[in-house]
Amino acid sequence: MCTLGIIIASSSAVIQNDFKRLIAYSSISHMGYVLMGLFSKSIYGLVGSVLLMYAHGLVSAGLFISVGVIYRRYGVRQLDYFGGLIFGMPILGTLFFLSTIGNFGFPLTLNFLGEFLIIIGLAHSNFFIFFFSAFGLFISIIYAILLYNKLMFGNLKRFIGEMRDVSFFEFNAISAVVFFTIFFGIWPMGIIDAIYLGLSYYLQK
Repeated sequence: MCTLGIIIASSSAVIQNDFKRLIAYSSISHMGYVLMGLFSKSIYGLVGSVLLMYAHGLVSAGLFISVGVIYRRYGVRQLDYFGGLIFGMPILGTLFFLSTIGNFGFPLTLNFLGEFLIIIGLAHSNFFIFFFSAFGLFISIIYAILLYNKLMFGNLKRFIGEMRDVSFFEFNAISAVVFFTIFFGIWPMGIIDAIYLGLSYYLQK
C-alpha cells in the first residue's frame, strides 16, 4: 500500500500546475517512505524513517515558504504564469534550489540519509518493494526539477512585471531550514544518538 501510494502521489505531483499542490503531493510520497521504513523490520529502515521525518519537516517548510513568497508577490499559484524568476530573484532562486535538491534526496542533505537507510532496510526485507520504491525516488527527481525549471528559468512572462527579491525576514526563515537540512546531512549523529537513546529507553521498559 505504501509503494502504491508513493507511485500515485509522485505521478500526481508531476502533472500538477499548482505549485503548492505539487509540493503537497510530494509530501504524501515522502510519508510513504517513512511508513515503509517503520515496517521494514530493520534497524536501518527505522532510523531512516525518523531521519526522513526530520528532513521532511525542514525541506517542506523551506519549499512552502519559498513558493509562499512568490504567491505573496503575484497572487497566482499556476506554473504557466511564471518563468525566469531567477533573473530578478537570485537569492530566492538559490535558497529554493537548495530546498529542491533536498526534496529529492541529493547527497549531503538529511533527506538523502533518510531515504538511503530506508532503501537499505527494504533491500534486506523485500527486493520487490525495494525496486518499486527506488522507482518512486526517480519520479521525485522529475517533479522537483520540473517545478524549479518552470519557476526560475525560461523567458520572462508579461504577467510577472516588477520582481522583488526576498526580504530580510523571508531570507532568515528560508535560510534557517536550508542550513539545518545540510548541517544534519553532513553531521547526522546528533539525531541518530537521540534515536538510539529513545529506543534503548523504550526497550528497557
